[in-house]
Amino acid sequence: MRSTDSGFTWRSDPGSLSFFLLRLKALTITSQENVLAVGSDLILNRGVILWGKDGVKWYSESVSQPLNDVAMRNDSVGIAVGDGGIIYSNNTVISGVRDVRKKEEFTLFPNPSLSYFSVHGNTELITNISVFDVSGRLLIYADIIPEQMDVYALNSGMYKVVIETKKARFVGSVIGGK
Repeated sequence: MRSTDSGFTWRSDPGSLSFFLLRLKALTITSQENVLAVGSDLILNRGVILWGKDGVKWYSESVSQPLNDVAMRNDSVGIAVGDGGIIYSNNTVISGVRDVRKKEEFTLFPNPSLSYFSVHGNTELITNISVFDVSGRLLIYADIIPEQMDVYALNSGMYKVVIETKKARFVGSVIGGK
């Protein structure tokens, strides 16, 4: 069913989905217009997280406790709060995103590096830098931008580096660690 007038009238919509046996408590929409909803399974009393876009394909995840609210930390990290104050956060999967370069170009060097890398470009525009492993876990976050990002403590491997400015995002790769 779909309403185009804030729920006053409803019409059948073959593209819409119904979720049976779920009690959805909250939803949010990401900047890429994906829907993220949370609630509980009425039979098992477990938490449920649903996400999808345009009703084409929905994904779900079950968690140990019912969920009551959800919010987006940024474009790709969602945080859900459940019963008893338990908090769930997804691991951002940066590796599934193509490298994006808009307006500002940045270069990461030296690359590869055993101990640190620097950012070459108009660094005055940078608002934060994040370093993620290939599974999408946030390993380093800096909103005070150092001249060099220390990667010595990381295991040897490839990492995604997200550099955000007020107007754009740069996603690059660096090979680093000991």
